[in-house]
Amino acid sequence: MSDYISREDAKNYVIGRYDDQLGFITMEDIIDQLDYVPAADVRPVVRGKWGTDRFKMERMICSECGVVLEWSKINNFCPNCGADMRKKIDHD
Repeated sequence: MSDYISREDAKNYVIGRYDDQLGFITMEDIIDQLDYVPAADVRPVVRGKWGTDRFKMERMICSECGVVLEWSKINNFCPNCGADMRKKIDHD
């Protein structure tokens, strides 16, 4: 799985590491130091849809995990599996 790091954190780490050193710093030195920047704990976004329960119209079903909820409990995310139920927005 890929590591996700903050670009700003990486810059600050490298600057802090080499700021007080004199001499020649190679690109290899900097790349090696990026292994020490803490990675974020992330997971891929799972997108789902609320579907109507065919037996009881006042209930909805998550397309990803199948949990059944009353209309009043419906939200932008499934409370059971965390699927994002919002419409996907394409960014330019």
